[in-house]
Amino acid sequence: MKTSLALLLTTMAAATTFMSCKSDKAAAPATPAAEMQPALTLEGSWVEPVPGMEEQTQGFTLNEDGTAVSINIATLQYQEWSASGDTLVLTGKSIGNGQTIDMADTLLIVSVSADSLVVRQHQLTRTFHKAQ
Repeated sequence: MKTSLALLLTTMAAATTFMSCKSDKAAAPATPAAEMQPALTLEGSWVEPVPGMEEQTQGFTLNEDGTAVSINIATLQYQEWSASGDTLVLTGKSIGNGQTIDMADTLLIVSVSADSLVVRQHQLTRTFHKAQ
């Protein structure tokens, strides 16, 4: 019984020491993530070549207030955008065949950098570049 009690007390003392060492490390001031790496933002104008007319571009502008605007796409009028995790959603109106319907494009963000945005929608991967 004395051996069991001594073992229990020794284990508790070791656990307390370990936990107090661990909490000392956690209490040390951490470098804010913003100071380690500049934040990447989706805000801005993103364009890609128009298929079959590579000298022209099309895309969208993502504004800070959550509004979106189509660039050189007459049949899609983007109005809003949101992002969560690796998903970008563009909502607006699709205009065609004499009718206008509400639409939402849900895009998987494959990668993003200061000057490029790669997204996938179903089997199609598209690469946009930040417009100047």
